[in-house]
Amino acid sequence: MTGATGPTGATGPAGGPTGATGPTGPTGATGPTGPTGATGPAGTSGTQEMLSAYSVPSQPGTSGNPLTFDQNEISQGTAISHTGGDTDFTIQEPGLYYVSFHGSVSSVSGQSFPQTISLYLQQNGQIVQGTAVHNTFQAAGGTANASFAQIVDVPQAPATLNVAGDGGNYLYTNVSLQIYKLGEDQTQS
Repeated sequence: MTGATGPTGATGPAGGPTGATGPTGPTGATGPTGPTGATGPAGTSGTQEMLSAYSVPSQPGTSGNPLTFDQNEISQGTAISHTGGDTDFTIQEPGLYYVSFHGSVSSVSGQSFPQTISLYLQQNGQIVQGTAVHNTFQAAGGTANASFAQIVDVPQAPATLNVAGDGGNYLYTNVSLQIYKLGEDQTQS
């Protein structure tokens, strides 16, 4: 006769120690080349578009008329053009432009004092907001520095930029104007 089954014994210890890592297998074959990605947008030209012009000798200015710039210091690219001895700067390509002006303005005799002389940038005959600088003189012979800098949006080309003055007759000296093309206006796209 067979006796009764005894109780189950305790679980034995886990398997033996982990064996050594085997050698690395050979490198598999190179997979097929993936498809070519889409072409990126065209980059900008490596040429910086800029123009710098100046006039050193004192010149007479009259109310409502643009200032003359005798010389071009630097002219690079084709987006901006100016002829030495002219008042107008022509923008040949739409875009955003940085314009900077510096110079001196003086009052002359024969005017009513106090006299306020204003200089400002014009785009196609209209004042560019944020560029007007004003100097008030109490007598003839007073001199003051004038400067402005502004980013100008040129949505259509060609466009004309110039610096004009108001307030009667005056003299301007050591004037300079720099124009740099910053790039395209992305809001116009």
